[in-house]
Amino acid sequence: MKTLKHILPVIAALLLPPACSRDEMDKTVFIPDENDRKLPAYTEWGYNSFGAKYERSYFIVAGNMVPCKITYREGTLHFSLRGHVTGEVGYPYGKMTLTLSFPVSKKMEDYRDLMFLHNTKIDLTGNDCTVTIENDSAVPVAVSPLRGCLTFKRAQLLSIDDQVSKVILSGVFDMEYLTNNVVEAIEDGRFDVSIDNSDFYGYPTETAGQDR
Repeated sequence: MKTLKHILPVIAALLLPPACSRDEMDKTVFIPDENDRKLPAYTEWGYNSFGAKYERSYFIVAGNMVPCKITYREGTLHFSLRGHVTGEVGYPYGKMTLTLSFPVSKKMEDYRDLMFLHNTKIDLTGNDCTVTIENDSAVPVAVSPLRGCLTFKRAQLLSIDDQVSKVILSGVFDMEYLTNNVVEAIEDGRFDVSIDNSDFYGYPTETAGQDR
């Protein structure tokens, strides 16, 4: 099954004024969505934010946590969003990490290789895709998506003081999955994260997997 689709990848550079420092780019900026203020608006500025509806709660970015970690190993990319679950009134229930893993046909040794994801759509029900959820300190639980899609709408090179410093990944995600014979849903997800080599870990020791 083909799980990875590329549509005219384009490298775009986002130039920020010199006053914008690397420390400022590492911070999370939460701009509420106009239709649901508990979710961040969809943006493409590297705001280090994400959010999704999670059953009757919300899975959103936490200001004291690095929102995204990405690992490449043996032809598979592991895209992890790290935050907390909150209720209707915003009270945090606990930490949560959602990891979406899928095959890529390119070896990734450096964060700049993530430009490969520009305009890419992944079917999370593909045979080579896995989804795991970790709550607080519990062991990660693999779930079985009944439907699901992760879309990297845009990948941009971020330059600070005329030097490429990060890749900004922006996109959307949603899924229904089966866990312990119960169907649950993560819906209306969106992310806008800036990644450098402190957030990306590449282990290109094996030949990368091919597109299915």
